[in-house]
This record gives sequence, C-alpha cells and structure tokens, in this order.
Amino acid sequence: GNIFGFIIGEIKHSFFKIQSSRLCRVMRYGRFLIETKNMELYPYQQKSVEFLKIKGTAMVGHEVGLGKTLIALSVLANAKKENRPHKTLVLCPAILKLQWKSEQEKFFPEFKSVVITGNAEERARLWLAQADIYIANYELLQRDFSFAGGTIWDYIICDESTRISNPRTKTYKILSRLKSLNRLAMTGTPLNNRVQDIYGIINWLKPGYLGNYYAFLNRYC
Repeated sequence: GNIFGFIIGEIKHSFFKIQSSRLCRVMRYGRFLIETKNMELYPYQQKSVEFLKIKGTAMVGHEVGLGKTLIALSVLANAKKENRPHKTLVLCPAILKLQWKSEQEKFFPEFKSVVITGNAEERARLWLAQADIYIANYELLQRDFSFAGGTIWDYIICDESTRISNPRTKTYKILSRLKSLNRLAMTGTPLNNRVQDIYGIINWLKPGYLGNYYAFLNRYC
C-alpha cells in the first residue's frame, strides 16, 4: 500500500504544482495548440500533451485504446514547430512498428520516419537515412547499438514499456546506455503483477529516483 500511495502522491504533487503555475500561464497564450491532418485531440489528450511538453520526461499511462501514440506524436509536433533540432527514437514490439509509421503518416505527414528492419546491411542504411523518427523493435538494440548509441536523441519513446520493467535484463541495460534529452514511457499497465514492475520504468525515466533496486525490493515488496 505504501508504494502505491507514494507513486500516486508524487504524480499528483508534480502535476498540480505545474498546473497551478506554469501550465496555466502557458495555456493562456495558446502555445499548445495542436493541429493534426485528420483528427482533433480529445480534451484528456490535449492535457496530456500540455503536461508532457513541460515535463519533457514522463510516463504516458492511459489505458489501451485511448490514443497514447497520438499523444506522443503531438508532443513531437510541438517540438518541430519550435524549430528545434529533432531526432526521435521509438522503441516498440516488432508487431507495432508499422502501426507507428501508419499513424505518423496519417496525422503528421510533415515528419519523415523510417522503420528499422531487414538484414544488417539494410538496417545500417536505414539508421543512416535522414529522418525525424526512427522506429525499431527492442530486439534490435543489441545488434544495432553502434547506430542507436551514436546519437543524442531529442526524444526516446518506449512503447509497451513493461518490456523494461526489470532492470536486470539486457534490454534494460542497453537502453539505459542510450543518450537523450527527453524520455517517454508508454504503457497501459505500468503494474502487471508485482510492485517491482514499476521500478525499471521509473528508473529509466529518472535514474536514481526510486533509489537502489534491492533497497526498493526490501522496502516495498
């Protein structure tokens, strides 16, 4: 019970502190107007984009089917409108790679994205292509780290981020070596079966925030 209260309390504290100060001023001047090609954001999606734009690094924890991908792409669109150098790495299960590209092309055609796939030679060519968004599955990180690890990404987005719940896995350790200015973790189930499922995701977003892994286990599990 303590850890749930801790996490929820921290989220509420951060959210309402920002809501009551910077966010209200920003909304007044309309800096977060999102324009997509074929869709308007729902109010809860708009609020999510506003929050993520301020925080930079955060978890998107809406349930399945509530448009987390569109929220993330809207955040990237805001960054592009500000003419910031833009390079994003999206990591997701292999089955979702084409879905990411499809939604990007449908709603944000101003982006150029590449899906990392194929043999080693084909993947090398794709990593070196000029694009805004590079979409790869988690399994490719180990094989293609020389490409993914050689860039300071504007954003790294981990979709289905329960894949990094365990900080002892190879995927988590390699992912933690990547450099980025901002990080987004997307999951509809941040807690699957155990309290410790939350640790890897939060620690990747904000290293050290929950302390040492084994100390965390001893205290809350």
